[in-house]
Amino acid sequence: MNEHALFDISIMLIPLIFGITVHEYAHGFAADKLGDKTARMLGRLSINPINHIDFFGTLILPIGVAVATSGAIFFGYAKPVPISPHNFKNLRKGIIISTLAGPLSNFVMALFWSFGLLATPHIPHHGFSTALFAISIMGIKINTILGVLNLLPIPPLDGSKVISVLLPKSIHTHLFNHEQYGLIILLAMSISGILSTVIDPMVKTVLGFYMNLIGLLS
Repeated sequence: MNEHALFDISIMLIPLIFGITVHEYAHGFAADKLGDKTARMLGRLSINPINHIDFFGTLILPIGVAVATSGAIFFGYAKPVPISPHNFKNLRKGIIISTLAGPLSNFVMALFWSFGLLATPHIPHHGFSTALFAISIMGIKINTILGVLNLLPIPPLDGSKVISVLLPKSIHTHLFNHEQYGLIILLAMSISGILSTVIDPMVKTVLGFYMNLIGLLS
């Protein structure tokens, strides 16, 4: 593997690992504030990536999907932060808020990387400035894709959990029983290009917002 390829993987993995880590932390943080202390008691209420990284889901899968889709899709996952919904005072509200906290955190992370992009012209060290610019661009793109992707109502994505609590219990149970097939469906959609077609309009809209914001602030 040449130096250029290693650099490309590095600038992808850094924002991806932190994007997925913060995503999981956000689930646990929201649940904790809503009365469920499960993540805190198990030591998972942490932004330390080591506590959340799944070797296959956080490293192997994202690289494989990115290569297969020529960088159009970045799909991966970390070890899910444990949540015990029965601890919520309002079950439906607790599940919805703690679930949506994950995608929301990715949109916030994209905003964070936008500020990183704004900082690059003011950094005197050219090599560091170039690396930060590349990582920031990738951070905005990856977190936007992760945020939009997780809103889809396909198990095990967050959108499916929100939809499931709004549906009758029989349908919720049916979705839960077939959740193991969701990853296969997502991989097939990624490789076939269907997933890109589905999420591209929303991804471009959100990316446009960040680019316009950067333009206004620069």
